[in-house]
Amino acid sequence: MIEQIKDIALFIVLGLIINLLSFFLSNDYLIKYLLDNLITIQLTLLAINTATSGLVVSKMQDIIKENPQLNLKPISKSLLDSLKEQIILIVVAIGLLIIIDSQITEKLIYTNFIDFSLEVLLIAVFINSIQILWDTGKAIFIMIDITDLE
Repeated sequence: MIEQIKDIALFIVLGLIINLLSFFLSNDYLIKYLLDNLITIQLTLLAINTATSGLVVSKMQDIIKENPQLNLKPISKSLLDSLKEQIILIVVAIGLLIIIDSQITEKLIYTNFIDFSLEVLLIAVFINSIQILWDTGKAIFIMIDITDLE
């Protein structure tokens, strides 16, 4: 749990840095891109992650047949957790996009700061989605290393 909180904090800090950089450069390309494409990107990443996880689990079954003493359940649990996390991120992104697209923040006192904060969270969700894909991709190379040891 502590590790997840650290990761979330890191993603938010990275989102803050990227959004500050965009603000100071007067460039809203990333935000516009994420507003238009984030859900599509996340669904694509989820499809890639699901296919990769299926490949890894299939290879794990082959490894277990040859080496029944190996306990690979933590790997399959981790893969399942990453799929769940991606689905949660999609739901969070949808919520953020709805709030950003609504006019509700225009009625609040610190509209610019609230919008900026929502954008930071949107970027953090995007970075987290990429990180999940990275972790799943690493699993393939771990499987290759395990099979090379046999």
